[in-house]
Amino acid sequence: MPSYPLTKLPLVRNLVWLLGSGIVLLTLVSLLSLVAWHPYLELTSHFKVQYLMLSSLLLVPLGLLRHRTWVLVALFCVALQLVEVMPWYVPSAIAPPSHNLRILLSNLYVRNQNPDKILALIEAEKPDIAVFQERDEHWLQSLEPLKTQMPYVFEAPKDIAVFSRIPLENPTLFGSAKQDLISATITVNGRKAMLVTTHPLPPLPSLAAFRNAELQQVTDYIQKQKTPIVLIGDLNTTMWSPYYKRLKSKTGLKNTRQGYGILPTWPAPTQFASTHPLLASLKPLLWIPIDHALVSPEIQVRDTRVGANIDSDHLPFIVDLFIPN
Repeated sequence: MPSYPLTKLPLVRNLVWLLGSGIVLLTLVSLLSLVAWHPYLELTSHFKVQYLMLSSLLLVPLGLLRHRTWVLVALFCVALQLVEVMPWYVPSAIAPPSHNLRILLSNLYVRNQNPDKILALIEAEKPDIAVFQERDEHWLQSLEPLKTQMPYVFEAPKDIAVFSRIPLENPTLFGSAKQDLISATITVNGRKAMLVTTHPLPPLPSLAAFRNAELQQVTDYIQKQKTPIVLIGDLNTTMWSPYYKRLKSKTGLKNTRQGYGILPTWPAPTQFASTHPLLASLKPLLWIPIDHALVSPEIQVRDTRVGANIDSDHLPFIVDLFIPN
């Protein structure tokens, strides 16, 4: 009896087409980030890892069905997606042997009512500077004990508070956006640097214009500075957004994630979320990196990592830096 290729069967042929088309579609959506200036399109740019994982899962049964053309197309598509993800795991420079500045960023989450975990994390990590976002009056009272070890404090009118072991020189509010934009000069290893922190509004279609305006104001401000810069905050965007790429390109800053991986920070599981339990269980599938630290090229990165869960919907973000004399 003559052999009959498996891919000639109608059911198998349809399955191959569905699997291959799914990978092609995911790749096209992933590539939208190159032109995702529209608020709705930009939302698709943040899930590169999810597109890659799903495409890889579809590639397995497609490979088993051994349709040469579709397998080659799928491999090419997966390779295109890998280009946006894998480089984050490749170091761009040799890490210095030690650090002289540790900064911890924590979006506290307005519904979070448990200060114990963040206070314990501060005690364990002992950052030189701690930047807290989404704080309110409750949180200002809860963080009061930190002032004994981090006496230099700048509390913006809303949202952001900076605690530091080293003096914060000329802390300033700048810009005209809806959220606080803060800068302060610090001296590390005999050299002055500028700390800049901001927390733009979420990129919902109705708020995207405000977020983009704030990112532009931060860009304009940094371009005027002469000292090394550390920009840190919940930027409410990922590395794949064209708005993030424009900020990075115009300021010349580098992301401290480079070489340390994607490090997603949101949405972290929290008992204080109002999410339905079924939706809460799906959150791990949606993790994206929206908390960032970007630094001037002369600042060296010793380490970048996420901290332990503090009952916020964001994981803390910790960077160890070396500022040369």
